Amino acid sequence: MFPTAACDKLHVMNTTKNRRVVANIALSLDGRVNGPGGDYDMGWIVPHAVTDAARDHMVRVTGSGSTALLGRKNYEGFGGYWPAVADDENADPRDRAFSAWLNATEKVVFSSTLTESSWTGTRIVTTDPADEVRQLRAQDGGDIVVLASSSIIRALLAADEVDRLSITLCPAVSGGGDRLFDDNLPATGWSLADLATSDSGAICLLYDRIR
Repeated sequence: MFPTAACDKLHVMNTTKNRRVVANIALSLDGRVNGPGGDYDMGWIVPHAVTDAARDHMVRVTGSGSTALLGRKNYEGFGGYWPAVADDENADPRDRAFSAWLNATEKVVFSSTLTESSWTGTRIVTTDPADEVRQLRAQDGGDIVVLASSSIIRALLAADEVDRLSITLCPAVSGGGDRLFDDNLPATGWSLADLATSDSGAICLLYDRIR
């Protein structure tokens, strides 16, 4: 079973309406979410995702969440690895806690090709991310956490529907690939809520939207 104390901490959440939307992503120094090889060219992220600071950051970001938003590719990647980690006694306790959270939380997947899923708590939608978020905000629940799905984050930034940015800034220059922040996004202001540095040289940042 997963650690009781960690699980209890994860399930202390704000169950109110007007829910906060948290966008979680890793970026290179040149602002990329992947490399020039495309969606799966992300090897430069790996050394910075397994540090103590990164694991602590992920637990902190997701601990108040009750809904996870994912695109199809990330959902399939997460689903192929994370469900079993909660019961792996050899895994890091923070990874087990994150796995337990993923298994228990509502997972909303944006896809026009998926029709079903075996991962409990999954709901597949074809709606616009901003429209879906507005509907979720009107319901009781904790934070709505976008897990590393850059296309969803871009759509929500364009609609000004992101309340917190969780960025792990990795000390690598990708040299190509997709950027998170496209031109023509609305101008917005952000305040630094927290930061932590990792042994690998990455910086885990939390920014809150100034409204």
